[in-house]
Amino acid sequence: MSQAIEELQAEWNEIKAELDRIQAEYDLLCNKRTSFQVIVLFPKDNSPAAQAEFQENCQTQMREWSVNLAELEREMKATSLRLKKTQTKLAVKQNKLYELQAKEILPRLVRQAQNLNQLAEKLEQEVKIFWQISQDFQPRVAEWLPEIPRLSTFEKNITIPKVQQSQNGLQLINKELDLEEK
Repeated sequence: MSQAIEELQAEWNEIKAELDRIQAEYDLLCNKRTSFQVIVLFPKDNSPAAQAEFQENCQTQMREWSVNLAELEREMKATSLRLKKTQTKLAVKQNKLYELQAKEILPRLVRQAQNLNQLAEKLEQEVKIFWQISQDFQPRVAEWLPEIPRLSTFEKNITIPKVQQSQNGLQLINKELDLEEK
């Protein structure tokens, strides 16, 4: 692996760790919001003073709850934006990493594809020679002669792996052999 790829991988790891920290922070805020509650203590009696105190406590709790909830919502929104920004940074690094890896690996892959295709051509020639030799056997057919020996059999479809260029890069395919072509 080249030095540039190693450096980029280290940067990617740092951004991923930051992303995980932000995600954990966001999850914590979501849990806090989910468990957000207001405590209301009902009066012991129905006296006007107890009812007035109860109403005042409820309004105070609701105001605090609204302020706290709004603050929590702001924190969640800010954290969500940081999360998206970090995800974007990570995606950019990942694309650059893919690009560098492709530049490094593609020439090796092309050389290997050429080697594979050379071997496939040689194998195809050898299979055709094998087929031709088996076709050279001409047994005599007569009812009183022993059964004709079967020296070789061939499947209907014989394929050899081959590498070809496609829109998405190199593709390993099965090339079907035509043994009847001579």
